Amino acid sequence: MTAPAFVALAECEHVTSAAERLNIAQPTLSRALARLEKRMGVALFDRKQNRLDFDKYGEVFRAHAVRAIREMDRAEQRIAT
Repeated sequence: MTAPAFVALAECEHVTSAAERLNIAQPTLSRALARLEKRMGVALFDRKQNRLDFDKYGEVFRAHAVRAIREMDRAEQRIAT
């Protein structure tokens, strides 16, 4: 799962909405999240009905994902100049 996909999930709090925003199929995004959580060995969201809420691990991962995105944006800007 890419950092932008994880951040989209965090912002939308719903897999279907995040998938639409990313222009990918909902099952694809759900599987990517499941693979990430398996790789990490922890759940990153508390699932409440159809809504996703961060748990403590998800909040840590989100902070790093946001920083990674910012760094990539800075790199693109630096290269462009």
